[in-house]
Amino acid sequence: MGPSKRKRGAGSGPRLNDVQRLEIIQRHRSVSAPVSLHQLARNFGVDEKTIRRVVAASADIEARVSSSAVLQNRANVHRRPAPRFPQLEKALAAWIDARERARVDISPSIVIDKAKLVTREMGISPEDFKASWGWYDKFSKRYGLQSVFVGKKEEMGTVATGNGNKIQSLQELHRIMGAYDPEWVFSVEESSLFYDALPFAVLGEGERGRGGIESR
Repeated sequence: MGPSKRKRGAGSGPRLNDVQRLEIIQRHRSVSAPVSLHQLARNFGVDEKTIRRVVAASADIEARVSSSAVLQNRANVHRRPAPRFPQLEKALAAWIDARERARVDISPSIVIDKAKLVTREMGISPEDFKASWGWYDKFSKRYGLQSVFVGKKEEMGTVATGNGNKIQSLQELHRIMGAYDPEWVFSVEESSLFYDALPFAVLGEGERGRGGIESR
C-alpha cells in the first residue's frame, strides 16, 4: 500500500478579505488596463486558482459588500488619491467592517487608536505616519464612513452638544470644538445618583439600612 496523499486545500497563500476580493474584481474588469489572473495572483500572494474563484464569485462578493456601510463605496476608492500606506488602510477597513457586522459601535477615536496599533504591528515609523484627525477625515471619505459613529442606525450621524443641538458631521464637530479651549471640552455620560446606590444592609448593630432594614 502506497503512501497516502495529503488532501490539498482550496487554495494556497493568505486568506483574502472582502476589500481585497473587491479590488481583484475591479482590476480584472478594468477596461483601460486589465490585469491578468497570473499577475493578480502574484500581487496578492495567492495562487491563480484562488483568483479564478474570486472572479467567478464576483456577483456574490459585490452583493455582500454592498450590504456593508463601510465597504459599499469601495468601488470608488481607486478614483481618489491613493493613500501613502494602502495596506494599513485596507486592514483598518476590514477591521471596521467586521465590527460593524457584529453591531459594535465604533467612534473615530477608537479607529485612530486602532490605526496606531496596526502601524506598530506593520513596523511603520510614527514619523512616517501620524494617525491624526486630519488623516481620519481623509480615510473616512475614501472608505465611505459618512457618520461620526459606526453602529446602531438610530444613533448614527448625530452627537449632542451642550445647547441641545445635533451635529451631523465630523467636520462640524471639529469646528465647534475649535471655539473652546481643551479644558472646556467634556464627554458626558449617564450615571446613577449616589443615594440610589446605597447598600441594602449595614454592618453596625442597631443601624438601619436602605428601606428601613435593621442590621442583625
